[in-house]
Amino acid sequence: MTLSLRDITQAYPQAQTELFRTILTHLPAELEGRYPEGTIIRVIKPLYGIAEAGVHWFRTYHGHHVDNLDMSTSTYDLCFLITNKGPDNFGIVGMQTDDTLMLGTQRTISGKAEDNDDPGTSIDFNGAKITLQDTTFHNALLLQQRVKQPRSNPSTSRHTIEPNSTWNSVPVAQASFDISIAAQVQTPTEEDCTTLNKRLQWQKDHQQRGLTYIPIDLANAKLIVFTDGSFANNKDLSSQLGFVIA
Repeated sequence: MTLSLRDITQAYPQAQTELFRTILTHLPAELEGRYPEGTIIRVIKPLYGIAEAGVHWFRTYHGHHVDNLDMSTSTYDLCFLITNKGPDNFGIVGMQTDDTLMLGTQRTISGKAEDNDDPGTSIDFNGAKITLQDTTFHNALLLQQRVKQPRSNPSTSRHTIEPNSTWNSVPVAQASFDISIAAQVQTPTEEDCTTLNKRLQWQKDHQQRGLTYIPIDLANAKLIVFTDGSFANNKDLSSQLGFVIA
């Protein structure tokens, strides 16, 4: 098995689909001398800085894996794909914007990646260190999360600080997981309501923790509603965000 990483340079402009909406802009500084003053151009293809550019790139790159490389999308994650062929052509792919992590047989990976790593070596992908370990009977993947270490006090004795402790288990910061779960409930039951009320009461009793309450000047306040349909990752394939009222 081979573990490989591929980095796509200037990914968004390589998208094969055109923008649906009309975007007009001024000429970039590099082209101003070639056209009359005041020239306005229309952006046809996705560029960096355009909100939907990532969606167009995903469609192009995902379609390349499905149509040209004969891979199928996992039911768990759209960015995780697996080959349709036999064991001699086995391969799995994880997509993260312009970075692609691939694991598969040498026949499948050969020629598709820029960085090929043999067993025992490591690569960095999406904030994690991934190592392909070659054991006696099979290969195994070792995943270690990269986390930032807190700044040490100069007055702290050096021998009290563990050196090279960059790799640790994934830390879990203080978060309101129960509120997040309650926000995703589509058909709340009596138990869901009881759990939410219990959490809200706890929040009222501990206002210094978790959520930050800021007084609002209602006379000058503005109501803005943001809607979203991109993150269809709830159980019923609805958006986890849905809408936000601010």
